[in-house]
Amino acid sequence: MFGWGEAGKRHPLNSVHQPGERPSREQTARRNAPHGRSARPAQVVEIEGYSVTLLRKPIRNAYLRIKGPDGHLEISAPLKMPSAEIAALVSRRRAWIEMWRARYNSNLLEGKSIDTRHWSDERKKAAREVLDERLARLLPHWTLIIGKRPTAIRYRLMSSRWGSCTINTGIIRLNLVLGELDEDLTELIIVHEMTHLWVSGHGKEFRERMQAYLPDWQERRHRLDEHQLF
Repeated sequence: MFGWGEAGKRHPLNSVHQPGERPSREQTARRNAPHGRSARPAQVVEIEGYSVTLLRKPIRNAYLRIKGPDGHLEISAPLKMPSAEIAALVSRRRAWIEMWRARYNSNLLEGKSIDTRHWSDERKKAAREVLDERLARLLPHWTLIIGKRPTAIRYRLMSSRWGSCTINTGIIRLNLVLGELDEDLTELIIVHEMTHLWVSGHGKEFRERMQAYLPDWQERRHRLDEHQLF
């Protein structure tokens, strides 16, 4: 997952989330959790003054997401995690929660929040045509520089990521919303995801490659962060 500026922000409460098309830590935890225990129905509860949708699942760690334009909180927690422990985790993340809620409100006022739920066929078609035209120019250029080429590039509307790369298949997915943003931001995502054809994570090697490919990539990243998806 391209983890920058994505609405439905996901923040692991007691582990580090690495975005990407590859399985998330929550998905991996669910797969590795003891079998025979099923998830419980979602509950809306109040935790530390917040209205929270609480999902009890057979996972090992707790995860917090900020979802939708109103910044609603959703927590996935282990089946037997005590309520007091969940409350303590939310309390520790209060500054993070308030920061993202403030960003949501600011972006709504400035018209930078993008609702991906109700796109017409015409709007989708227009975005695809823009991306097709951009990729026709950008993909050959960056294939020569990066030294790898995706096996396929697919478009889809996504509410929580700008792009993704499945390394073992070489398939890259781009958010259709990019067709409505500046071309240099589309280029940023293309380079980011193509870099994942070499590097799976976002560590030192990934950052060094991005810096070599796009010296202004962090400035572009900050501009992309101004747009919130939901």
